Amino acid sequence: MTKSTRISTAASWLVPVLIFGATVAAFFPALHNGFVLWDDEMNIVDNSNYRGLGWPELRWMFTTFHAGHYQPLSWFTLGGDYLLWGMNPAGYHLTNVVLHAAGAVLFYFVAARLLRVALPAASGAAVTGGAAFAALFFSIHPLRVESVAWATERRDVLSGVFLFAAVLVYLGAGEKGPARRRRLAAAVVFYILSLLSKASGMTLPVVLVVLDIYPLRRLPWPPRGWFAETTRHIWLEKIPFFIFAAAAAWLAVAAQRNTGALLSVRAYGVGRRFAQVVYALFFYPWKTVAPTHLSPIYELPLRSEGGSLWLIAGAVVLAAVLALLFSLRKKYPALAACAVCYLVLVAPVSGVAQSGIQFVADRYSYLSCLSWALLAAGVAYTIQSKWKAEPVWIAAAAILLSLGGATWKQTEVWRDSATLWRQAIAFQPKSSFAHYNLGLVLFRQGDIENAKLQYEEALRLNPFDAETQNDLGLLLATRGEMDEALRYLQAAVHSDPSYAKPYYNIGRILLRQGRAADAVEYFTTALRLAPGTAEIHENLGRAYALQGRREEAIGQFEEAVRIMKARAGADVGPRQP
Repeated sequence: MTKSTRISTAASWLVPVLIFGATVAAFFPALHNGFVLWDDEMNIVDNSNYRGLGWPELRWMFTTFHAGHYQPLSWFTLGGDYLLWGMNPAGYHLTNVVLHAAGAVLFYFVAARLLRVALPAASGAAVTGGAAFAALFFSIHPLRVESVAWATERRDVLSGVFLFAAVLVYLGAGEKGPARRRRLAAAVVFYILSLLSKASGMTLPVVLVVLDIYPLRRLPWPPRGWFAETTRHIWLEKIPFFIFAAAAAWLAVAAQRNTGALLSVRAYGVGRRFAQVVYALFFYPWKTVAPTHLSPIYELPLRSEGGSLWLIAGAVVLAAVLALLFSLRKKYPALAACAVCYLVLVAPVSGVAQSGIQFVADRYSYLSCLSWALLAAGVAYTIQSKWKAEPVWIAAAAILLSLGGATWKQTEVWRDSATLWRQAIAFQPKSSFAHYNLGLVLFRQGDIENAKLQYEEALRLNPFDAETQNDLGLLLATRGEMDEALRYLQAAVHSDPSYAKPYYNIGRILLRQGRAADAVEYFTTALRLAPGTAEIHENLGRAYALQGRREEAIGQFEEAVRIMKARAGADVGPRQP
């Protein structure tokens, strides 16, 4: 083995190791973070269904739409975390960081293959440097923090690993022969694993078609020759990808509808959706260039005063940008391909099918902004090929160091719930959701007065939020202000008649006041809305007992005991109405 060969071999191992290490280093503060009061409790802390890898846990993982997602493989890894770490959050965060770092390494190999094809005149060192820059620009960018430092977002990093593996194997497949068929089959398997972790990669088949046009040039442009005899096999090989993508999309919509998170067109009109799409398309590239003022929540505005003018202006600018990209497709095919891939990958999370209260979210950039990382590497190569290489790569290193430092700092925002929601309020002061969550954190810490202020601010911003009304009612009840507490709890019932908690809490207050007959009515309604809740059965039994209805009281107590025994046997955490 010659000296140059040994150096090349060492570099082929050293660069991925450095990418892995740099990614872990940027997210090292995550290992000191805890679980946060935003889905972590619902998914991890108070949810015992995933804890283990036995048959009951596996059956739950592969059949549940818990929290509006179908993600059995993500639950599987969380079950493994529980076996390894118990409920120590450091272990869960470590797994997230390692998976993200592994994804960065796989993306490095994907980038190297694509750059090698797109830049045939580039030297091996230039391709390696460009691919390493692309991988690190992706992996240590502050926009990745939400996906990595938030334990609940295991689905992002896990699905990313399998998606990168699928693309890498697809790119490595030869043109013909059994080897290609085996690699395509492996690519489909990796794609299925990605979709079983999270459905965010559902548009990958379209991205593969774009890659076949450029840089692979397996499909001609313009598209009039796409369906010739010579290209038929290219379309046939995509059929399994499209089938599984369609199945994942159907499951994703079903999961969102199952939890009531998917907003109807009546509740969230076409005009507002279009405005959200326009905003989102500009938001992620802008935050890629200027990753400042990042927030865990960018809340949907309740109203859109003055939004029509901005919407028209945004639509005009978007149309102009798309027209410019189309006109430059021949001169700069890489720019056009990257832009199309971005549009395809961001489409599912752009607001067309809106769920939840977020307008945009940092985590939605995890896959959608991959093409911008590749484009940045291509731009760096183009500049250094026309001028001196050293200043370009020094500038690239400075950019990466700056991004890594910003990521380290942003990761610390997720240290605990209070820090997280204070950060959200600092950058999104009109977010009722952030004020509500900070109020809940402060209430649990015993800071009743400041919790009350946060709840009141949340209600000022969103006067008809039933959850905030319910929790403010509970806070007032703990201070003995029962009349005021009942006023807020009744308001919660009026705001959302299908919400069980305020009925249950009103019943508890009435029971404490000795109004057993009225309490029975509210407990019965709560039980209808949240059947199988032991706490409601128990309190309904107490109300019956106060009325002297002994047999009915015993029946409710027995049912509460039965549910709690079943819960203990299944290792299920406490359930609240």
